[in-house]
Amino acid sequence: MVRGTYVVEVSIPRQIRFLFGNGKAPSRRKGTGTSDKLLAETKVQQLCHQIYQEFDTAQNDYEKEKSKKVDNFATEVITKLAAEFNYNRGDLPRLHKTTGYDSLQKMKAELDAYAGLMKNKSPAPDKLKVAVSRLGSDIKDGVTVEDAVQNFKEVIGNTGPFTMKQNGLLARHDTAVVQSFWQDLLTEAAIYERKPAPTFEASNTIEIAKFGSQFVPAAISANEPTKRPRQIEPISAKRISALRDEYVGLIERDYSKQNTKLKLIRGVDQFIKLMEDPPLQSIKAKTVYD
Repeated sequence: MVRGTYVVEVSIPRQIRFLFGNGKAPSRRKGTGTSDKLLAETKVQQLCHQIYQEFDTAQNDYEKEKSKKVDNFATEVITKLAAEFNYNRGDLPRLHKTTGYDSLQKMKAELDAYAGLMKNKSPAPDKLKVAVSRLGSDIKDGVTVEDAVQNFKEVIGNTGPFTMKQNGLLARHDTAVVQSFWQDLLTEAAIYERKPAPTFEASNTIEIAKFGSQFVPAAISANEPTKRPRQIEPISAKRISALRDEYVGLIERDYSKQNTKLKLIRGVDQFIKLMEDPPLQSIKAKTVYD
């Protein structure tokens, strides 16, 4: 009872309290508009549902805003890197599904090639590890960006065929969030043109984390890595191994004999091994025959 009428009160889960005011609000309330307890109780379920809807909406809005910031970071990195290498003589394709799959794929392939060359010419891993550790210490100690970069240069020495600026952009392009953005963009473009969805090999990418208003390598930040899950990933482009657990679950459900279960699981594992884990869309009758 609050000020003469009954209200419904629901505790806000601790992990999302920061989305409501200063993050310390313990609960959300909705008034029933009545002082009649029996009438108020008939409204409890509906009002609770409305409050839980508020929780869901707040979380969805927060995730969308966070995703937008990450995608803006990816777009900026790709655009700056392409401009730095004067890709297509400065006539950069728009990063949109309607641009054309082939045009976007060509751009990504060229930027990836530069990144590969950078990796081949990078300093020895031990030097790089020391440099990254020093950079992390400088950032945490409040050293100016200019001084931190200079310290980094002194530790790693020769930066290969590219400038420090180019190396920095290439490293950012090789991050998990930028590669995930590319994969979704290319998938969208392929679907738009009614082409088979592209498949992507797993690769070792750099994790980044939010540090103030910047993104930095997660290795030099105490913050959790920033994630960008794939948003557009057709089942047809998934590899057999991605569906193995679901397949095993079906076998466990549908078969009673242990020998039969083991035989079927062993069969799919052997297929993955012999056929190099192909995507579903590439499996034809000839694949099975081979």
